Amino acid sequence: MADNDDTNASKPKLDASDLKARLGLKRKLAAPPAPPAPTPPKAAPGTPAPPSAESIAEARERSAKAMAEAGPALEEFSVVGHEKTPLPAELPQSGVRVEYVSVGADASYPGMEKKRRTMMIVLAVGVGIVAYLLGGMMGDASLKNEMRDSYVREAKEKSTVFEANKDTIAAIVAFKEQLKAAAKNIHALADDPKADPKALEATFNELVPVLTGFVKSKAYIDPDTLMGKTMYNGELMRDVVDFSVRTVLLNNAVVDGLEEIRTFLKMSAPPAQTTRSLLVERAEREVEGLGSLPVANGAWILDSGPPQQVDLVDGNNGQVVGKEWQLKVLVADEEDPRQVPTAQVMQLDLQKIYDERTEFAKRLSYERLAEIVDKLDKLASGVNPEAILKRIQEWAAKEI
Repeated sequence: MADNDDTNASKPKLDASDLKARLGLKRKLAAPPAPPAPTPPKAAPGTPAPPSAESIAEARERSAKAMAEAGPALEEFSVVGHEKTPLPAELPQSGVRVEYVSVGADASYPGMEKKRRTMMIVLAVGVGIVAYLLGGMMGDASLKNEMRDSYVREAKEKSTVFEANKDTIAAIVAFKEQLKAAAKNIHALADDPKADPKALEATFNELVPVLTGFVKSKAYIDPDTLMGKTMYNGELMRDVVDFSVRTVLLNNAVVDGLEEIRTFLKMSAPPAQTTRSLLVERAEREVEGLGSLPVANGAWILDSGPPQQVDLVDGNNGQVVGKEWQLKVLVADEEDPRQVPTAQVMQLDLQKIYDERTEFAKRLSYERLAEIVDKLDKLASGVNPEAILKRIQEWAAKEI
């Protein structure tokens, strides 16, 4: 039994630490080499033979191989170092080889050509942007100069048109002053509640010939003449066209106002004849409750001849029974004249009736005429040739 125990003791045993080392958790410290085994005593007959040196060497070789595969044990490493830390070993020469090159101004550097191209592109783009900005600035300046020259030439052309229409412009200015004076008298009368509109008779008698002369002179400027085919200075031409349109509107308003004024003046004028002739004839009229009553019917006589004395002849015997004054008249609504006694012709004096009608017509006419003149004055005040001509001359005086 002792021999068996010795034999088992000489074989390596696998304990817990060795198992941890095999699992990569911990390596068991290598045991020092065993001293040479003593020569065992002679065994009794029937006892098994002890292990040989070859089997022991083989066991040791397997143990060393297992420790090498397990790697260093955790106890061999320490934060502050360990005397059993393995010495540095040369890294294996396998895998990708890293070479370090200098990135200086070496022309053989692979990215140098690309870098030069990038710098040249950036430089070219910068130069292009600067050239574009300078070209734009110079182009804008040139365009502004051309526009300014066009404005000046256009203003000189319009100044020539105004010079050709100086008589028309002078007539418009004079007409504005006359309208302003008439409107002043009208406003003064309107402010007085006791004033009689007939007081404006003298004002209208003076103004009507002025209106007539203004219409006959055709004092306006055709917009097409001022506009031309092209327009450059929009602000100036807007005012020029507005001025010409206002002259046309003023002329049209004067034409319409003058026609209305003439109509009112005719309505308020007294008639040339204040007497009328009336033919009176006997007739009958049926009156309810009274029966037939004798009445006199009248008819206006449009025209009549001189009275004449004629003989009255009896129709039964043809003898002259007397004389009578008669005249030939043309009665309204009749085509043929007839002979009637002068006793049947009545002369009516309508002077008083005409005077009353004339006064009433004049009052209405002058009130309406005052409104017409006030409207014309407001239209004329919007026509300002002095201001527009001044703006044109300011542009025309500039040098190209």
